[in-house]
Amino acid sequence: STRDDVSPEAILAGHRERTIGRMMSHEFVIVVQDTTDLNFSSRPQTTGLGKLGTNQTAAVSLGLQLHTSLAMTEDGIPLGVLKSVAFAPKDRAKNPTNATIPIEEKETFRWIVGHRGCVEIARRIPKTRILSIMDREADFFELFADAEETRNRVGLLVRAKWNRQLVDSERKLFETLRESDSKATVEVEIPRQRWKKAKGKK
Repeated sequence: STRDDVSPEAILAGHRERTIGRMMSHEFVIVVQDTTDLNFSSRPQTTGLGKLGTNQTAAVSLGLQLHTSLAMTEDGIPLGVLKSVAFAPKDRAKNPTNATIPIEEKETFRWIVGHRGCVEIARRIPKTRILSIMDREADFFELFADAEETRNRVGLLVRAKWNRQLVDSERKLFETLRESDSKATVEVEIPRQRWKKAKGKK
């Protein structure tokens, strides 16, 4: 077999097509993007890892990050993974955020790629409405500008990170939300103790 046969995209291809097929049978589908850390600090001989962060003692954690797009029903039933990309995060000290760097060269571009993937799938399954959901890391202007043209076909919901100025208003986002009426309340029960007891403790 060639190297292309065992690439991450090739491995996921069959599952991705099945996922799109399952999406087709729903009128509305949510696609959630998120990034998770794969910590390989216990394998110091491994090459090609990136710096995930540091803990309270300044010990560096090494590993990869995995950015995944998961399709699900509005009831939260998983339909499958559409895209999953692993990469070694760059050292931010050596690669500071710079507005002059093209967005395509920034790590944040992965959020745009994931959303464009939803737009591409929406063209294949025109009877299914897609809502693309992302967390605070995706709150940047280039994503919103990129998604504007296709927002009637693929909705975009991003958890706000920045207190942005509202269009045609002197007010900002967070103050406006705080002063607006609540539309819904959700109660979440959080247990007082861990489900599993720590080792060595009764």
